[in-house]
Amino acid sequence: MKNYLNAAEKQTFILLSAAGTAIGTGVDQVGSHLPKEIVADFKRANSFLRRALTAWMAPMDTKTKQATLRQAAGVNIGVISDVTKRREQEEYVKYIRDVREEAYREGGRDYVYDLCEHTLAMVCRRCDGKCRDTCALYQAYQHFDIEFWNAHHPRCEYAGAGEVSV
Repeated sequence: MKNYLNAAEKQTFILLSAAGTAIGTGVDQVGSHLPKEIVADFKRANSFLRRALTAWMAPMDTKTKQATLRQAAGVNIGVISDVTKRREQEEYVKYIRDVREEAYREGGRDYVYDLCEHTLAMVCRRCDGKCRDTCALYQAYQHFDIEFWNAHHPRCEYAGAGEVSV
């Protein structure tokens, strides 16, 4: 038996550990409103899950156990609706815009725009736009409403266009 976890195994362990925590929390929160048989089933399920996770970690060395358990301890499972997710994203964008506006008022410069200008000059100027769908910079520019350099570029509005004074 091996004494390490690959990335997929570690992620699965952490997810299952968080599921056990969620089961325990759920039973604590609503257990008094459920029939005793259902509460007992949840507690048994949680016990079996914990026992399986403990057996899974048994052959691992101490360092791997500690690191994995430390990572698992910081994970919680929750439910977020699409409406809540969209609202939180909108609040985040509003917060970032407020921070940018405040920085501009105080320093007379928009540092996010300056940073984008530098990355456009150093990275996007040499890009042909083929990787637009997976490009983190493109997504960031879109997120922060950075103006297009060449709105008529066939692949990416930020690729290979414009001269930047750096």
